[in-house]
Amino acid sequence: MIRVSGLSIGYRHSIAAGISFELRAGEILLLLGPNGCGKTTLIRTLLGALPALSGRVEIGGKDLAELQADEVARLLALVPQDETAPFEFTAREMVSMGRIARSNWWAGSPSDHAIVESAMKSQNCLSYADRSITTLSGGESQRVRLARAVAQDAPAWLLDEPNSHLDVRYQLELEATIRNVCAEGKCILASIHDLAVAQRLAAPALLFVDGRVEGPASLQELATSGAMAKAFGVPFGVYQTGAVFVATEAGFPDPVSFE
Repeated sequence: MIRVSGLSIGYRHSIAAGISFELRAGEILLLLGPNGCGKTTLIRTLLGALPALSGRVEIGGKDLAELQADEVARLLALVPQDETAPFEFTAREMVSMGRIARSNWWAGSPSDHAIVESAMKSQNCLSYADRSITTLSGGESQRVRLARAVAQDAPAWLLDEPNSHLDVRYQLELEATIRNVCAEGKCILASIHDLAVAQRLAAPALLFVDGRVEGPASLQELATSGAMAKAFGVPFGVYQTGAVFVATEAGFPDPVSFE
């Protein structure tokens, strides 16, 4: 679904270069790295909202530069980490916007209404469907954004810190949503800060390190190679169970490796 070759991203100057990966149907790829390293910039570039400095992006076998905005919207669903609504839209109206690329207008048909209803139910936000988006908490708003992506029904999802604002219960439900979406044959690229979430998803990752990327590789490989320590400026170790941890002065028992 997504093929990236020799990509350099940034605004006037490169933030990260030499980015290459392929993401196929049913696969998850995580984006890891410190604040400001380029994770959100990469997502914006894949959407076409920000031009690549160099390199090539293909979505669904087509050059991104040749796709119209409505074509991109049918192929890629975005769940941003935050969003400001310009008007007092209700939660249902926000989710209905996910149908614009596939319908004449906002969920105008009975089929569209049913899809929106089902999407909101799947993300536990149907109970506040008629409330203004401006009155919702951060976690409630994030569930609305996830429901919008479900309603959009694009074959690829781009998630930018999707677990932001979510409590433990809804983080676990988010992870279940990600697995279910991939089981349906869609693919997901997700920027993640929470190491515990990344480990539970158990997916390969691209790690941003000093203006380049390492991987795709497993968290264990990135930790034992020293790449994560270099990226974040703190030491990492790996338990015998395979779990990656941040090594503090207090120490942890039985690490397989320590970088």
